[in-house]
Amino acid sequence: MDEETEIGWMTLADRSELVLTASHVVQRAERGIFGASQIVMRRDAITSVRVSWQRSRGLLVAGVALVALYVLVTLSSQLVPGRWPQLAEVFKQAGAALAAIQYGALAGGIGFVALFWLDRQPQIEIRAGAESVGGVARSYEEAQEFSWLLLPELTRDSGARLRAGDDLKPPREATDQDWRL
Repeated sequence: MDEETEIGWMTLADRSELVLTASHVVQRAERGIFGASQIVMRRDAITSVRVSWQRSRGLLVAGVALVALYVLVTLSSQLVPGRWPQLAEVFKQAGAALAAIQYGALAGGIGFVALFWLDRQPQIEIRAGAESVGGVARSYEEAQEFSWLLLPELTRDSGARLRAGDDLKPPREATDQDWRL
């Protein structure tokens, strides 16, 4: 088998590509006029492959901040008239704008928190010692399929002997067969 035969590839969210050959894993990134980069990692040097997903902390922080703004504006509009009459006049003048800010902050906050729960970013990371390649994948399933292409090499390197007729299946497929009635 030719050492540079392409076994599989995956396009990441930043338009870079992970290419798996018989002997290397290559991450290529074209950045137009800003340049290009290529990271080449020997396949036999790979120590781990991680496929995960992560929610955006920024969406949660923005959502909580907007809901806190809604609570602050609501409390201040109810507490100000009795204590500070001069400020109460300002609240009367800006009544419609203040209501728009108040309910816009509530709707935006709820929207950001909903996006936090719905948006998950799948990630793949291939490590070889201190080096790593990977990034945000387009889908979790695509990243998992790409990582399964690396599995025979990793199990051979770890000392496990593969029998000639064995198929490596993801654990989900193996458990589905066990639960059939």
